[in-house]
Amino acid sequence: MKWQRFALMAVASSLLLSACATKKFVREQIAAVDGNIQELEEITQANKAQIKEVDTRAQDGIQDALGKVEVADSKAEQAGKKAVEADNRAVRVGEDLEGVAIAVANLDQYKPLESRQVQFGFNKWELDEAARQSMDELGAKIGSTQHYIIELRGFTDSIGNSAYNLRLGRERADSVRRYLIEKYDVPLYRIFIEGLGEGMPVADNKTRDGRASNRRVEVTLRVSVGAQQVAQR
Repeated sequence: MKWQRFALMAVASSLLLSACATKKFVREQIAAVDGNIQELEEITQANKAQIKEVDTRAQDGIQDALGKVEVADSKAEQAGKKAVEADNRAVRVGEDLEGVAIAVANLDQYKPLESRQVQFGFNKWELDEAARQSMDELGAKIGSTQHYIIELRGFTDSIGNSAYNLRLGRERADSVRRYLIEKYDVPLYRIFIEGLGEGMPVADNKTRDGRASNRRVEVTLRVSVGAQQVAQR
């Protein structure tokens, strides 16, 4: 009987030790699984953060690309408008040149209707108040005149070199032309300009008053002989 009891105790101890070992193993396995799960969660969170960052960058890139597309579309539209304007200007220039050719071919048929002089300060080409007033008086007459052309000849005094004075004389004539075009809508082909510099003086360049008189633009309004004859009837 004693040996049987001892045997049972031995078996029970063995089972108890085995159970303890099994629980320990299970705990170790569970701990390992928990560690793996935590690692997977950390990896998942890191992946989510990376995906969010990539998505943010992608959205920023898309918005930036859309912005650039809008800018490109705007520039293309502006370029198209400028091209149309350039075409329109080319058409108007062509019409003006045609008018110039006709006017030049028949220049002998235009007779002076009125002449004026516009004076300028030393080395100046802008119109002063007196010059603008004189051109306003002429502009009022242009509105009721048909078949006309305007001749502008710019002059200087004798101070300075000839090349510079030629440019200055033309700039003075061009100032008068711009004024008549901008304020009275005179067609470009009706205006003829010429810069003559210090040539053809009307006074002595040795005196101050003489030089002031020579700094001028001669403005001549001409009408066709046929129109002038009709107006006189």
